[in-house]
Amino acid sequence: RSVFHTMRMVTALNAISDHRYGTLLDDAVGYINARISSILESKPHIETQALTFPLSEVTGDLVDVVGGKCANLGELRNNAQVLTPEGFAITTTAYARFLDADGLREEIMKLLRDVRPNEPDKIVAVSAGIARAISAVRVPEAITQALLTTWDSTFANPETVRVAVRSSAISEDGVLSFSGQYRTVLGVQRSNIEDAFRDVLASLFSPRAITYRIHHGVPFEQCAMGMACIEMVDSVASGIIFSRHPVDPLSDEIVLNSIWGLGAYAVDGIIEPDTWHIKRGASPRITFEHVADKKIRLVSDIHGKHEEAVPEAQRSQPSLTQEQVLTLAHIAMKLDAHYHRPQDIEWALDQRGQIVILQSRPMHLVSSYYGSLEYIADEGADLLIDKSDIACTGIGIGPAVLASELTDLADFPQDGILVAPHSLPNYVLVMNRAQAVVTEAGSITGHMASLAREFNVPTLLNAKDATSLVKNGEILTVDAVRGRIYRGEVAELLELRSQHTTQIADTPVHATLRQVADQIIPLHLLDPKSELFRPESCTTLHDVMRFIHEKCYTEMFRISDRASDAGAVSTQLKAGLPINLHIIDLGGGLKDVDGPYVYLDQITSVPLAAMLAGMTRPDVHERGPRPVHM
Repeated sequence: RSVFHTMRMVTALNAISDHRYGTLLDDAVGYINARISSILESKPHIETQALTFPLSEVTGDLVDVVGGKCANLGELRNNAQVLTPEGFAITTTAYARFLDADGLREEIMKLLRDVRPNEPDKIVAVSAGIARAISAVRVPEAITQALLTTWDSTFANPETVRVAVRSSAISEDGVLSFSGQYRTVLGVQRSNIEDAFRDVLASLFSPRAITYRIHHGVPFEQCAMGMACIEMVDSVASGIIFSRHPVDPLSDEIVLNSIWGLGAYAVDGIIEPDTWHIKRGASPRITFEHVADKKIRLVSDIHGKHEEAVPEAQRSQPSLTQEQVLTLAHIAMKLDAHYHRPQDIEWALDQRGQIVILQSRPMHLVSSYYGSLEYIADEGADLLIDKSDIACTGIGIGPAVLASELTDLADFPQDGILVAPHSLPNYVLVMNRAQAVVTEAGSITGHMASLAREFNVPTLLNAKDATSLVKNGEILTVDAVRGRIYRGEVAELLELRSQHTTQIADTPVHATLRQVADQIIPLHLLDPKSELFRPESCTTLHDVMRFIHEKCYTEMFRISDRASDAGAVSTQLKAGLPINLHIIDLGGGLKDVDGPYVYLDQITSVPLAAMLAGMTRPDVHERGPRPVHM
């Protein structure tokens, strides 16, 4: 639009100047438009033709080649010197080759044009269409051969090993976490690596992933999916450790969660984990311990992953020893120092007692501006739940929406309060509309909690019996500062209610807009008398507009001078004004003109007559000497 209106100005200047500037301005705007188009059409820069990479050759600077998660995994292994699983990376080149097969990329782009940000049902329909298109495309033979060859050279027992194929998209595990938005396929064998590749790639277009990217300003053109194929860890216990407290970063505490078995039940909030807080320092110390009742666990064996009951004797036992807790704290501080920022770290404890790091990504911290609310009295307020864990601070007031009553998340109303048994990352689909989120189980280190902090949605976890205490549709006040839920609207908290804001800073779309703005806003043509004040010096649209603005005055006075010198063309107004005003009659504006002068009573143009009536009012301009012409 900026280019369009600038070209209109160029056309107008050329019209009044008899094309005095030729095509010079057209060329300048053309060059600027080409640069803007290049920025808007930019794609991830892929620097390799390789389809796979061994993890031993991957570091953090290969993020465009292998994606964020895989680049971090290689960095952990090769530079941070921590134990990681054996495995290899599938590059973004493989993703690009797959999309180029059978016109798939064009089909996806066509479907994505139907996405409407505020119509979740439309997003679901588009996602389903893309999934069908992907499933119909055969994995190119070159990709299949690369996967199998690298598999055989990476793993000591290629026929029996089972791996996790994890998403590693561009931008994932960076400034934006994409926490839980893409798919991980567990228990993959050599015979079904193709299917896992296709499934993880398709998760780039799941409804929740599309929604997340829309609300964080990540265009499809800047997306690419790498993958990490890593050997499954036979986990005794697993979980998440945050190198800083996610809700209270000034407390100087590390937060550790742990469960029996695979970590998916921890990050997805299926069960309540064991929790420790550890004071940071050269000799870290445990300041808080909570051991949960862990009745079930997720395990993986030759039959794949499945849920099983935890033996009675283990359920109420801590899943880590104090020594293991402190070892994990040291690792968290080491990675915090390595990356120079707080880290969200996924780990597993294997059967040999070794701590294996599965991933590390930047934390999204929340700084509370609410201060202490303890001065607010609860008198008259109907307190429903007085204790729960705060995943994201804030105040939310609105009608309760029980997840069990929703047939489709697309039906979630604006400013509702989601009440659910578990904290699932699927709920990202409603976070831009939710006043608050309340779940009966979950962890502040889980995927949904991370998403809530990114969307700045007040969120309470482990709110016991919330789904049975709350009636669908009743008004709730969620106090995610003190961890309380009230029935009805608490007037004292109403003015503190959280407002939805769009966080555009540090997002890809913000970076793109900044680059585009650099082609539009800066002004370099400052001095009209400079020899550089010419069309060839215009490097931004502002330069072009400044040049046109200056030259329009030049051309306007040139026309005026020509008109005043040509009596047959113009007529001078005699009206007692302190200016020489020459009028060119384009037809029907003057009457009975005979000679070089025209008077007020000869003007028939209604707008001109009205303007001159005002200019000649005695009380507006007193008669006086004409100004000196400089």
